This record gives sequence, C-alpha cells and structure tokens, in this order.
Amino acid sequence: MENKYEGWFSNKFLNILYLSTIAFIFLQYINDATIHNTVLAVILFSLFLLMLGFTLFLRFCNRKLEYKNGSILDHKARALMKRLSIKDKKCTVLDLGCKKGFTSILLAKNKRALIKSVDINDECRSLLKEAKVNKRVEAIASPLTSLPFKDETFDYVYSFFPSKKDSTDIIKEGLRVLKKNGYIAFEGHCEDVSSFEELGLHVIYDYKDVPGYLMLPGLLKDSVIIYGKKSH
Repeated sequence: MENKYEGWFSNKFLNILYLSTIAFIFLQYINDATIHNTVLAVILFSLFLLMLGFTLFLRFCNRKLEYKNGSILDHKARALMKRLSIKDKKCTVLDLGCKKGFTSILLAKNKRALIKSVDINDECRSLLKEAKVNKRVEAIASPLTSLPFKDETFDYVYSFFPSKKDSTDIIKEGLRVLKKNGYIAFEGHCEDVSSFEELGLHVIYDYKDVPGYLMLPGLLKDSVIIYGKKSH
C-alpha cells in the first residue's frame, strides 16, 4: 500500500518558502517600477536565486524522506523494529510519536500485538482504518513527554523520529511506561545519550546508505539509535 504520509517538512512550511521566493520577484518589480536602484536590484535578484535554490533543495530532500514503501525512512524504520526483537506472542507495544501511522502499520504486522499509537494529535486514524489495523491499533492524542499511561504498561516501546528536536525527555517518558525487562528502540535526535548508556542501553550512530546531502542540520545529521532492555 502506498503511504499518504506527508514528507519530512510539512506542505505548509514548503508553501511558505515558495511564497517567500515569489515575494523577491514582487520586490524586484516594485524596484524596477519606482526607484530603479541597480544595487538593490542585484541584491534582490541574488536573494531570489538563493531562496529558490534553498526551496528546491528542501523539496528534493522532502521527497527523499517521504514515509512510503521502499524509501530511506522505510528501510531505517524497519531496521529499527528488528532491534526490538518482538516475539510472536501476545504483547503490548507503544508507538511513541507515530505521526500519521506509517510505523504503526509496520508494527501491526505482528498479528498478536496490541498497539497504542501516540502523537500530539490522532491524525493517524484514517490511515490505520485504511490499512485495516484499527481494531488492534488504538490512536491516542497526547503530549509525548506526558503520556496517559501508568508506569510499566508496555512490553515494547518504539519511537522513530518522534521530533526533529532533542528527544531526551520523550525517551525518558517511554522508559517510564516500559515494563521491567521490556525493550525500547528509539531513533532520532538526542543530545543526552550518556544518561541512557548508564542505564545499559546501546547507543549507536548508523548512517549506512544515507546520502551525504541528507546529513545536514535539520535532516538526519547527528541522529542516533538507542535501544535495549530496561533492566531496572
């Protein structure tokens, strides 16, 4: 099934960039029609080219980072799931930061897993229903750092790029609701990895098969994988 998940950057953000690019053309027109300032014209044209190039580059990266079958993120999401080592038995799984549900659908391939898909909104509902997994996957709207679950609720916690910012507090909340001897697998941006290493979790940086142009701030640069068993 082709996923309808929005890309890495929202369409709203990209549209703002397009409008900003057009604004430089408008300012250039105003300058040509009024003050005829050559220096200003050169500056505006240069800014237009820079903004256009920047916008097209982000658009290109956005297409490369779409959540759909066969994409870079699809491969990385599946690889992260293997680190959970989910056994073929009845279990509870938390998809922490599920976005529109792409990863929840992948997790639901384990037919005996009961999954809670959590994000700041529940916009994943339509995709879960379309994939016919909504009976085993419950969508819940909640802040990712303040989950509506008791301590040690889940057998597994999965979190794939829940935020483009530092996700330290999100991981800590995921560990709170994870049962003792349960497994967690996180991939994303996290500054305070040392505290998780002290808990016995594995911390690795895996950029295999990631093109260099995606290794930039705001994209996949400095992303980290944190996984392992909660021992205490």
